[in-house]
Amino acid sequence: SLPPPNNFVPESLELLHPADPSAIAGARAPTKVLDADAEAAEGVRVWHLPCGPFATPRAVVQAMLRTPAAARDARTLVLSQLVVELYIDATAAPLSAAPEAGLSYSLGAHPGGLMMQVSGFSDKIPLLARDLARRLGAFAPEQSRYEVLHEQFLRALRNRKQERPLWHAQYAVSGHLTDDFVHYDDALAFAASDECTLAAVVEHAAELKAALFVEVLAMGNIAPSDAVDVARALKSEIGAAALAADAAPLPASVEIAPSAEGCVPLRIEKMIDDEKNVGIELHLHLGEPTVAEEARLLVLSQVASKDAFNVLRTQKQLGYVVQCGTRSIARARGLSVLVQSAVASPPELEAEAEGWLASFRSGALADLSDDDLAQYVSAVATNLEERPKTLFQENGPVWTEVVEGTHRWQYKAELAAAVRSLTKAELLDFFDAHFAFGAPLRRKVSSHCYSPAFPKGE
Repeated sequence: SLPPPNNFVPESLELLHPADPSAIAGARAPTKVLDADAEAAEGVRVWHLPCGPFATPRAVVQAMLRTPAAARDARTLVLSQLVVELYIDATAAPLSAAPEAGLSYSLGAHPGGLMMQVSGFSDKIPLLARDLARRLGAFAPEQSRYEVLHEQFLRALRNRKQERPLWHAQYAVSGHLTDDFVHYDDALAFAASDECTLAAVVEHAAELKAALFVEVLAMGNIAPSDAVDVARALKSEIGAAALAADAAPLPASVEIAPSAEGCVPLRIEKMIDDEKNVGIELHLHLGEPTVAEEARLLVLSQVASKDAFNVLRTQKQLGYVVQCGTRSIARARGLSVLVQSAVASPPELEAEAEGWLASFRSGALADLSDDDLAQYVSAVATNLEERPKTLFQENGPVWTEVVEGTHRWQYKAELAAAVRSLTKAELLDFFDAHFAFGAPLRRKVSSHCYSPAFPKGE
């Protein structure tokens, strides 16, 4: 017998608009479809960006289902992730026809709520989005599947302890500098407790769906009116009440007061019997930068990366992994030196990193020629100015601006312009103000991960 018809196969490949050669990919800004009153009344916001230079019968629709219930603490973070895992598991079989018809979908847990994506041939995207929302509204997982997925989730959390020392050092810095950070140990403690049950997951799913602010970005071959219909369908099929747009703020980076000699010490132990390596992160925190500050940081990190590897790895052979570069934590930025080593203790590695910073300022940075600076500037700016080659490549940065609520649609262009105008004097002043030992705006966080080969206190 023949298989049943695939309702997700597109019936039309018509282009809503011809290609627009004047549209510059990566420099386009989406438009809001609904006015502020409608957004507030419905709890829905819709952004739309047409095909532009990418004239294909495809589209990508992303939705942020904003709710403060998603990740308030270890309990809600774990339960939200289990809701997602069970939902994806439950939809795999009944929606198996969608991938066969050129469509894809996903649902993920996010600190700000739940994130859904539907992409592929645009004709049937509204149909699939409505089906996904309906299944989320009727979420009713089975005990047998819960037991399997819960065990997989526990295993993944336990495996975090087996990560390399450098991962643990970086994880500690991220946790220290992020508001309301949930450590994986706390998540594991709840997930392994008697409180983590299928009933708790179902109850939490109901809380997630009770009230939402639905923010949608529709890009490609989809009409603004269809994007609005998708957003409204998501909310109605889920059965959610309207929530205020600012009711689910995202985690922010922690503010650190400058201290010329200050350091916030973080000390964690690596509990693997056969581990021979230790790891450190020396992080110099900048906070949320201006365009000019981020431009200087990007160029400085390029210059520093080469010198750090040459001195700490090649000359001093402190470890197989030596890195120096820009570090992002929420919207904040900073400069980090990372070392994983089997030949020195974490305090010794930190001292070496501090010594390198001093020698870098008086050597490689001070001696940087105009020609070398021009090469670094050109490399960084060219990378920022590179145009996305597909609609899906263009989608990523735009969606980030939507999710974070920053709406800096031309930020890369502004950053590239700031990079190209950078002078050596500005680079030196920037280092001296923020990163040099004794600098007036220095904000240092140091994370040490020990091992049995170099136990804490030795």
